[in-house]
Amino acid sequence: MLQKVRARYSEGSLTPLTPLDLSEGEIVSLTVEVESKLSKEERAEKVKPAADLWTEQEDLERIRRAVNVPKLSTNEWLEKVRKRKEASRTRITAAEILEARDADRK
Repeated sequence: MLQKVRARYSEGSLTPLTPLDLSEGEIVSLTVEVESKLSKEERAEKVKPAADLWTEQEDLERIRRAVNVPKLSTNEWLEKVRKRKEASRTRITAAEILEARDADRK
């Protein structure tokens, strides 16, 4: 049988705050979880530095992965561009490219 019971620790003993359905002398197994005396806001404030650090570590990991991407030689890069261009089967002029590039600058 599993029961969740709140208790108070005093003078080396745990005293249940509610009556227990147990026989005298019965042996039980305990897992102790200390209830926080902090308000929700205080707990959030204590956790915030760890949460910020977690975010920073995730960002650092993304940067590390980006930096560690193997660099392509110019010829490899051009070959990749040619394959993408061929796969798209579209034609665009240099003027159209420059116009599109500058479109968001206006």
